[in-house]
Amino acid sequence: MYYHEKTNTYVREGAGFELDGIQYPANWLNLTTEDDKLIHGLVEVVTVGTRADERTHFVTEELVGGELRIINTPKPAEMLEAMDTAALEQALVKVKAVREQVLDRLMGIAGRAQRRGDTALATACDTAAEALLDLTANLPAGMAAASEEIGNRYKAIAIAAITAAPDLESAFARIDA
Repeated sequence: MYYHEKTNTYVREGAGFELDGIQYPANWLNLTTEDDKLIHGLVEVVTVGTRADERTHFVTEELVGGELRIINTPKPAEMLEAMDTAALEQALVKVKAVREQVLDRLMGIAGRAQRRGDTALATACDTAAEALLDLTANLPAGMAAASEEIGNRYKAIAIAAITAAPDLESAFARIDA
């Protein structure tokens, strides 16, 4: 984008424009040199500032002369907390769906183990299932802390289950958490 100070006009590439009564075609900016533009009083608009993370800031832009000013305003703490709570609730829905997949696998393995008389494997399945049911209980506040805690708990459950019964590795395999 270019700025014409004399007329306080902004000109965008790919759009026709008029300056001092002269109509310029849409491709004029693309076909001319920087010197040609300067001769006609056009200066490239420079960006002042950088965009902050829009998850934590309201980001606005303001054209002032030949500057595009980036304005970052922090979002209120209560808004950030509400967004974090909503993100955690969405994540917990996904975690609980994955937990159901693993529980289904464990119950299938436990059923087959009981039919074969393998009580050690069936018991390991039950122990892992009980631990998984508590996976989302008493989590720390906040998305980051809760996600880390869930990951740590899940890994601990999987390691304990696989250590007790190596056949359980398939129950925890290929799960997108």
